[in-house]
Amino acid sequence: MTVREEKDIPISKILNTDALPMVSSGSMSKTLERYKKLYIQQTVPENKVLQRHLLDYILPGLAYYQILLEDGLSKEEASEQVESIFRFLTEKRRKFLQSIGRLPLFYTLLRMR
Repeated sequence: MTVREEKDIPISKILNTDALPMVSSGSMSKTLERYKKLYIQQTVPENKVLQRHLLDYILPGLAYYQILLEDGLSKEEASEQVESIFRFLTEKRRKFLQSIGRLPLFYTLLRMR
């Protein structure tokens, strides 16, 4: 594993969005710093889909969860808050996938990719 410079750390789209009105700026900056520490510790998979999932969902969610625990929330409260944020962030995509999932032969076309 090579030592990564801070400039080499890709910032998650989730952490780079203004779509998080429910997160205070203090918590967001602490989450960003924790995300960077977690990223440095990880072995990033070669598979591009797994990379995006790790960088856009797993590490930001884990970083925010850890910050919430440090701020005194219980595990259940922290988990619920992280879940509500990710539900908020993925709502448009979920609705879109539900709508195209109703189209005939959608899954056949998707598998052909």
